[in-house]
Amino acid sequence: MWPEAAQEQEPPGLNRSAVMNIKDWQKALIPLIFLALTGCYETGDFGRRKPGLFEGKKGPDLFPARFDSNYTWTEDETELRNRSVMLLFNPRPPTLPSIDRIERNNGVDSQSYYSRIAGGHDQSVLQRYQRILLDIADDLELIPIEREVACRVVATDKVRVAAIKAARGLTEEEVMLAKERVAENDELIDTVEASLPKRVDAYHYALTRLVAGSPDRKAVEVEQAIRTLRAEVAKGLPCPRGGGSGKSITRKG
Repeated sequence: MWPEAAQEQEPPGLNRSAVMNIKDWQKALIPLIFLALTGCYETGDFGRRKPGLFEGKKGPDLFPARFDSNYTWTEDETELRNRSVMLLFNPRPPTLPSIDRIERNNGVDSQSYYSRIAGGHDQSVLQRYQRILLDIADDLELIPIEREVACRVVATDKVRVAAIKAARGLTEEEVMLAKERVAENDELIDTVEASLPKRVDAYHYALTRLVAGSPDRKAVEVEQAIRTLRAEVAKGLPCPRGGGSGKSITRKG
């Protein structure tokens, strides 16, 4: 037999039920702390994400990773990043913030988007088609705005590159930081443009599966909207690119 002295002793003045209540309260607090740290969802522009707790007020600067310019963003560069983040990821965030943060590494994914459209059992068939229409309408409004801002950034970067060539007395570090910022902007713009056809594919993927499972006349309207979006995406940037940003930038040391 185990000696009685080895048995767990309750603290004086505190009964076992009170101890269990404290432990239950502590366990209940853990998920709340997790949600606060990972970032709860709020509605941003066009019903999209707002930055979470760890993603500063200027918007997530998650891209591109291989450049590291410390120069302060211009107003247009700040707006470009805020607009771009809404086009680089799935239109509708998942229920759990942790899953959303994982998907940020993968970009737009057709299967994940469809799971959001068809996964809600409380949604009627018509509502599911309507959700796709709303997301497409948001993109049709946002893409021209993002491209307009991108063109302003491209024009500013041409001025920046010209200033580097004409200026005297700049240190090697100052020149490198300026070139890195131009390279960051170039890659961000290219990444967004590459993401846009994936958004069209995601909408078409979701529509195809909705029609297969729950046909509805609303599908015709969604198909027309997808064609309109595809034509908008195909326009590309309304400004010439180039100007020698130097995407092969490498730091010494």
